Amino acid sequence: MTGAPFIGSRDQPQAWTPWLRHLAADMLDCALRPVIDGAHAEALLASAALLDDGTALPRQHPQEDGRGFALRAALVATAEALLQRPDPATDSQRWRLSAQAFALACELMELPGTAPSEANLAQMRHALGLMASEPPDRLAADMRRYRDEPLELLVDAPLQVRLAAAAWRLASDGMASLAAVASLLEQDESSFAGRLQRVMVWASPPADDRSEEALLRSIARFRSLESVLLPMAEAESPAAALATMERLLPPWLGQAVMPLWMDDDGYLTLHGGSDLAGQRLRCQGSLSLAAKAIAGGELTVQQLAAGPAAGARVPDTSVTATVFDRQCAERLGASALVAVPVGAPQPIAVLLTSADAKPEDLQFVAVHVDRWLQRLAGQERRLRHEAAGQRAEFMRRVREAAHEISNPLSVIHNCIYLLGTRIDGDDPGQEQVRLISEELRRAASLLRALSEDDSPGAGAADGAEDPGDVNALVSEVLALIERSLGPDVAVEVRFTPGIDLPAVAILDQRLHQVLLNLARNALEAMPDGGILDVVVDQAVNARGRPGVEIRVSDTGAGIDPTLLPHIFESGVSVKGEGRGLGLAITSRLVHELGGEVSCRSRLGSGTSFVVWLPAA
Repeated sequence: MTGAPFIGSRDQPQAWTPWLRHLAADMLDCALRPVIDGAHAEALLASAALLDDGTALPRQHPQEDGRGFALRAALVATAEALLQRPDPATDSQRWRLSAQAFALACELMELPGTAPSEANLAQMRHALGLMASEPPDRLAADMRRYRDEPLELLVDAPLQVRLAAAAWRLASDGMASLAAVASLLEQDESSFAGRLQRVMVWASPPADDRSEEALLRSIARFRSLESVLLPMAEAESPAAALATMERLLPPWLGQAVMPLWMDDDGYLTLHGGSDLAGQRLRCQGSLSLAAKAIAGGELTVQQLAAGPAAGARVPDTSVTATVFDRQCAERLGASALVAVPVGAPQPIAVLLTSADAKPEDLQFVAVHVDRWLQRLAGQERRLRHEAAGQRAEFMRRVREAAHEISNPLSVIHNCIYLLGTRIDGDDPGQEQVRLISEELRRAASLLRALSEDDSPGAGAADGAEDPGDVNALVSEVLALIERSLGPDVAVEVRFTPGIDLPAVAILDQRLHQVLLNLARNALEAMPDGGILDVVVDQAVNARGRPGVEIRVSDTGAGIDPTLLPHIFESGVSVKGEGRGLGLAITSRLVHELGGEVSCRSRLGSGTSFVVWLPAA
C-alpha cells in the first residue's frame, strides 16, 4: 500500500520546524482559554518535556492559584522556551518523533482488543521519550531500552515491549516498515495498513499563520500585563481590585475600562470612578451588553445604534443599545462596545471597553484579572467560613453563660417571692416586690432565648407574633419607669395613646425592651428634670405602608450634630451627651420587628425618637 510521504522520517529534519511552532502556539492558546483544560495542558507540557534536558517544569494543579494561573504561566514559559531553542529543527524532530510514536502506540495498543490502562499509557510515554523522568518500573525501562532493536529479535519479547518498538519503527521509517511491524504483531498487512493510515499520514503541519516573532510578541505582552496588574494582589476586596485595574489598565490597553462585579444576589454593580458607579443591572432578562456577555460566557461586541429619532414615522428596526450601554459608550468615547466576561464557566465580573481594543489583548486581560478576583473571592469565602465558626463558638459560650446566670436568677426570684409572703397585702412594698419579680421573669425569658437559638432575635420573648395592644404595652413600660423614679427626680411623664390604631404584629418582650431603652435614655438626658413625652398614633412610612408610630421625646440637652448620624452604630457612645449604648440594640430589635427607627435632635431643645411598626 502506498500513501502520502511520512513527514517523520529521519532524513527530513528541516520539515519539523513548523511543528515546533505549532506546539508553542497550541500552548499559548491553551493558556488563554477562559476555562483551562488541565489534562490538555499537562499533555502539552509532557510533550515538550523531552526538550527540557531532564529539568522538570515548575507547575501546579489547575485548580490552584486563581483557576490554574500557575499552569497558564508554565504553558507560556514553555512556549517561549520552545520558540527560543538554538536548534529548532533538531528539537522539533525529537519532539515530533516521540509524539508521533506515542500516537501510533495508542492505536497499536487497541489491537489485542483491550483498552490501554493509565499504567500502560504511562509506561509508553516514558518508553517513547515523552517524559523526562526515569521510567516508573523495569518493564517501562525495557520498553525504552529495546525500542531500536531489530524487529526479528523481538518476536518472543513481552507484548508491551513489542508495541513500543513497533510504534517507534513506524514513526521513524514510515510505511516502509509496515510489513515488518505487521509480522512482529501477527497482523494481516493489508488490514493493518488501513487501520494505521489515519495516524500515519502527516502531509503538513496544522495551518497557523503566526510566525515565531508574532508568538514571541504575544508572550512578551502577556508578561508585561502580569507586571502591570500585579498591584491588584494588594487589594483587600474585589471592589478595590477592580478600582486598581481601572486605574492601571488604560495605558497598557490603550482604552479606558468600566468594571462590573457580580453581587451575591445576581446583580451586576458598576464600580470605579465613573459618575455611573453604583448602577446595578439585572442579569436575567436584561438587554444590556454586560448581561449578554454573562449569559453567553464569551466576549460580546455590539455596535451602538441610537434610539428612534424624535418624530420619526418609520421605526428603527436595527438592534438598539440600551440606555445604560449608550451611557457607558459615551463615557468611554467608543462607537462600539465590547463586554469581556471574567471567570468561567460562571463569570464573576464583566469589563466594558471600546471594541477598538485587540481581541487577544482582551483575552490577556480576562485571564490576569480573573487570577486576582478569584483569589480575593476565595479569601472572602474563607473569612466567611471562619466568621461562621467563630460566631458558633461565641454563641456556644453565650448559651453556657445564660444557663449559669439563670441559676442565681431563680434563687433571687424565690427569695423575692418569700419576701412578698411576709409583707401585708396593702403594704406599698408589695408593688416593689411585684416590679422586681416581673423584671426577673423578663430577664429569665431573654436568657432562655439565648440558650435555645442563636439566630438574630429568635425566641426573644415568650409572647407570640400576634397583633398586640400597643397602648397597653406603652402604659405598662411608663408605669414601670415612674415606679423606678426616686423622690428627688423631677421628671414629668406624659402619654398620649393612639385612637383606632391598626393591628400590629409584635413580640411583646422585644417592643418592651425597645421602649424601656428609649425611656431610660430620655431620663438620663434630663438629670435636672424635664418632660418625658410618649405619643402613639397612626402613621404611613416613606413607602406608603400603613402602621403605628411611637414617639419618645425628652426636653434634655440634645445630641451633638456630629454624633447624630452614628448613634445607632454599635460601639458609639454618646451617653455623656445624654445617650447610651443601648441604641444599637434598640435599632436591631426594631428592624427585627419589621419596623424603622429614626432620631431628631437639636442642642438645647431635646431629642425625639420615632419608632414605626408595620400594620399586620
